[in-house]
Amino acid sequence: KSAPKAHLDKTNWYYPDYSDSTCYNNDSQPSWQKGYVPLASSLESCCNAFFSPSQFSDCMEKKNALFYPDFLGGYCRNDGAAPKWMAGSYLKSSMVQCCRLLFSENADECEAHS
Repeated sequence: KSAPKAHLDKTNWYYPDYSDSTCYNNDSQPSWQKGYVPLASSLESCCNAFFSPSQFSDCMEKKNALFYPDFLGGYCRNDGAAPKWMAGSYLKSSMVQCCRLLFSENADECEAHS
């Protein structure tokens, strides 16, 4: 008996954003990339695959982005695109902290999606 295939949640995968010279793991991948540009499993592998060695460190700086709530989606993002009005108490250093503090009633679902 073969094992069931795992569902691939692409919201946790990275795609290149050439306008920002970095990679993001949100659901805003441009439509022209979908199906044509492969996704990467980590920020580092995405930066390596899609940017030149001289752009690598700039691409990796995104790694330090803080997590902020996506209230419509019910999860936390760290794509560096938090609205300015969220500066302060909405920004958290970890996904768990963001989910537990800002989505306390649905923290488990938030963590599974983030």
